[in-house]
Amino acid sequence: MVDDFPESAKVRLRSRIRAARIVRSEDERITSAHALVALVLELPEVMTAATVALYMSMPTEPGTAPLLRALLDTDRRVLLPRVSGESLTWTSVTRETRFAPGAYGIDEPISDGHVSLSLADVIVVPALAVDLHGARLGQGGGFYDRALAQLNCRTIALVFDDEVIDVAAGPGVPTEPHDCRVDIIITPQRILRVS
Repeated sequence: MVDDFPESAKVRLRSRIRAARIVRSEDERITSAHALVALVLELPEVMTAATVALYMSMPTEPGTAPLLRALLDTDRRVLLPRVSGESLTWTSVTRETRFAPGAYGIDEPISDGHVSLSLADVIVVPALAVDLHGARLGQGGGFYDRALAQLNCRTIALVFDDEVIDVAAGPGVPTEPHDCRVDIIITPQRILRVS
């Protein structure tokens, strides 16, 4: 989307998406989280990945706990982030990893060990909205844009179905030069490859 003030457009879109997420029922969230597992695991990029980076979802986001358990049941290495100042650090996790609330109240792995995100073959990223060109609207902290800026691997955004912006029907997600795009969008109903 071309916008003289993309940040103000982002604020409006974030507000709208957050309001819609708050009113989703717990049943819808649970059903959606389990539906995402099957779709993510059937992706060729994930099936062939040795290492997958994931995130721990906030209560209103599409849930990632079932996906984390499913990935840990495979032979894949799973990386999860921790907020460290203005950056994310990454930790390799197992079924035995313990968690504690970290920055923003999100569960983070308790570990002193860090690994490079560049080890990931696929990175699953959070998003409030995405469009079919891969433009991603995050929460506004820029953590993932900074983390992804120097990497060249497949990125997957998890969103609810109504958070995919149809660029044919109007403007897409507002973007700025530093915003990183995603390659694949997964909703509880479908897999979309960006054009």
